[in-house]
Amino acid sequence: MLENKTIIKKIFYTPLEFSNKLVTMKLISLDHIQDLLKVALEPEIWKYTPTKVFNEDDMVYYVYNAMMEYKDEKGAAFVITDNQSGKIAGSTRISNISLPDKRAEIGWTWLGKDFHGKGLSKASKFELLRFLFEELQFQRVEFKTDVRNLKARKSLISTGAKEDGVLRSHTYLGDNYWRDSVYYSILSKEWEEAKQNNFKEFL
Repeated sequence: MLENKTIIKKIFYTPLEFSNKLVTMKLISLDHIQDLLKVALEPEIWKYTPTKVFNEDDMVYYVYNAMMEYKDEKGAAFVITDNQSGKIAGSTRISNISLPDKRAEIGWTWLGKDFHGKGLSKASKFELLRFLFEELQFQRVEFKTDVRNLKARKSLISTGAKEDGVLRSHTYLGDNYWRDSVYYSILSKEWEEAKQNNFKEFL
């Protein structure tokens, strides 16, 4: 088991970049704002999330907060580039890191509508899962989404993640609506099987 200081160094003091045949992922920065805006201004992306990006100011706030989370050693957000087109397709993040519990969450994942159905979300999850389990030796990686988001739930199941349960009235989405959030997870002891069965195309 890696020491906490080693984990912190690997996440926050090493330039992180991941790549496979479908995606390249780099840490998010202010330089990415305009490219992210090209694919982010679609209300459907933000339907199930407390975060809303409807204009450039919203995106500046989104990126700045992601960068501050990284600076504070709380999470790492990435831009996802579609290798086929060379264009930035969206973003994803490692967050809610608990070093004593060797636990983290992968989430805040979104893609522009032109990049749906191409396997980019699964490709990005594979890289982050491999990093968390194989390089950082984490015990648990978790995901959460709105119980109504059936597409996201199906996508999570396709990674080999198992449903843990539903937290009722878990997240406020605005307009006096409280979201029920469903959690999924993969444990370290399950990762090898999940990798071989669900991510064959990246091995």
